[in-house]
Amino acid sequence: MPIFVGGMFKSGTSLTRKYLGNHPGIFAGLETNWFQLDNYFKNKNLNISEIVEMWDSFYDTNKNEIYKMIEISKCSEEVLDRMMHSIKSKNNFIDWCDKSPPNISHGKRIFSYWKDAKIIHVIRDPYDIFGSLKQAKKWNSPKEFVERWTPIFADIDYLRKQKNYIEIRYEDLILNTAKTLKKIYKFCNLKWEDIYAKHEPNQWEYKIVKKMTGKDSTTLKRLSGPITEARIGIGEKVITQKEKDEIKFLIREEGLTEEFAMASKKI
Repeated sequence: MPIFVGGMFKSGTSLTRKYLGNHPGIFAGLETNWFQLDNYFKNKNLNISEIVEMWDSFYDTNKNEIYKMIEISKCSEEVLDRMMHSIKSKNNFIDWCDKSPPNISHGKRIFSYWKDAKIIHVIRDPYDIFGSLKQAKKWNSPKEFVERWTPIFADIDYLRKQKNYIEIRYEDLILNTAKTLKKIYKFCNLKWEDIYAKHEPNQWEYKIVKKMTGKDSTTLKRLSGPITEARIGIGEKVITQKEKDEIKFLIREEGLTEEFAMASKKI
């Protein structure tokens, strides 16, 4: 029963993954972005060393093993499955979790390959997401934001019909942590203990990602410290009315006004 966590960037997917990783039986490492291998399986002459180096640093495996897994696999899903099962068996985990934001865009593929998979979609107020992206100076124009927000909700009607799909809100995760986590754990058929709601700050993930990518992850930097309510409502503080109007116009052009309005409801 693999668990997939996804949602728009800056929506709380990393925090959800870390809380799932508090369960001693679940491996929940840094995001794989497993679908990046799709182009390799279309053209096997492509250089995949960067992906392999990244996984080698992030997970309990090594480059030779990863290259071998890729070589004998027929698709990106098979590579991920092989790698996670290797990690699981070496460390006696009962199952694994992958947190990659675009997982929601690949929901049909996930359920096609892993029939018993669980998908957790973390939803956050879009204006707060844009505010966070604006502060991080990443995808910080309304056009860039909408181009990345839209695909997350492209297959939402299909996903909502699946029994192994659930939506949670970032705001609930922050304000009602234990209650929200109990809901997630029950959905994943995991036994709940109150200690799983404890956030243990550590800097390893932030440091290793910065070392491997050369980029300063604001998400992992925040997760290396205490969790607070300060990020709720950040959009109202940093977004201009002109930016809001442009976002609304672009969302309307995509036909997702209703979804955007639902996502904008904080609780």
